[in-house]
Amino acid sequence: MDVEKKVTERLEGILTTHTDLFVVDVAYHTKGKKAKLVILLDGDQGITIDQCAQISRSLSQQLEEAPLIEEAFTLEVSSPGVDTPLKLQRQYPKNIGRTIKFTLQDERTLTGVLKAVTTEQIAVDLTQGKGKKKKTETIDIPFTAIQKAVVQVSFK
Repeated sequence: MDVEKKVTERLEGILTTHTDLFVVDVAYHTKGKKAKLVILLDGDQGITIDQCAQISRSLSQQLEEAPLIEEAFTLEVSSPGVDTPLKLQRQYPKNIGRTIKFTLQDERTLTGVLKAVTTEQIAVDLTQGKGKKKKTETIDIPFTAIQKAVVQVSFK
């Protein structure tokens, strides 16, 4: 079993006391003699720095007691950055009302406001045109059709 899977299992055990939090990604990188374990966590209502620190301490303690990684490494536990694509269906509901740029499996790109989320698909308001010719249409996009989805930062 690879490092990412073993660490994910440990994290899921730690997160049993934080039912609104979940693992987005676990990545282990080695570059020369430097190794880095990067953990991305999120929550249904977001995640705080304090929660990341607490989980980091718990995981670090477990990794010291039963090492999964032989060499020295840096542990980084954080929330996904603003430019990090949405990876899990569970991340979509908290972004309802926000503008998201989608790259679909057929390579088309769409940008619209996320309106609703179901287990199978999302509803997105797409606006085309300007002024009097401005028209908004709601379309449904199955999760299987989404290759990449990135929340757009708004400075309004």
